[in-house]
Amino acid sequence: MLKLSAGPDERRLDSTAERRGVSLTPRTGPARHPATVRYQWGVDEPPLAVVISLTFAPEPRSCRLARNAVLDFCRAQGMSDLSEDAALLTSELVGNAVEHAGTPITLTAESRAGQLSVWVTDDNTGRAIPGKAKRELLGERGRGLLVVDAIAAEWGTTRHGTGKSVWFRLP
Repeated sequence: MLKLSAGPDERRLDSTAERRGVSLTPRTGPARHPATVRYQWGVDEPPLAVVISLTFAPEPRSCRLARNAVLDFCRAQGMSDLSEDAALLTSELVGNAVEHAGTPITLTAESRAGQLSVWVTDDNTGRAIPGKAKRELLGERGRGLLVVDAIAAEWGTTRHGTGKSVWFRLP
């Protein structure tokens, strides 16, 4: 279940994650927090943006959990046409964070005016741009950000005090 928060009112949003056996609520440990969804709107206006934010431990299963959360978020926001691409790109970015950062990973997704933005944030200050290293033609690794570049409408990195965010936008 994703926890909705709209000011002082709190509501719950059913999620297909629960049917998949994935719980987005915390079990134990500091790196597992419930998903929070914020609605932002003006007076007498429909919601302008819906945002979820989840924190994952730096472990391989976080890729699956993040991918499923983004699939559920897209479908709940009526963005099913973007869900598969968003899940793939999310999995690539979270996988990179798990492999290279080794710190808790925060996934933030925002739906605004038919556009989806996703940020994957970690506390590692290392670079997130693919290097110029020679890649083997048939190698199994090293192409994740090239996939992001090919599919995303926009993507990039943002450095902050203790780490970085890698983000993408669809469509």
